[in-house]
Amino acid sequence: MPDQIETCPLCAFVGESETDVYTHVLTSHRKQAIAEALLERRPVQLAR
Repeated sequence: MPDQIETCPLCAFVGESETDVYTHVLTSHRKQAIAEALLERRPVQLAR
């Protein structure tokens, strides 16, 4: 049994490892959905 459960940040997929989730994200979600999820989690830092 894994110590940490790895889940997709975009859906309910649960993988056995980070690699499983990474592969799932790349093959199951559109690039736009991935980009939107990243932008929601990380505020934009303006360049000075």
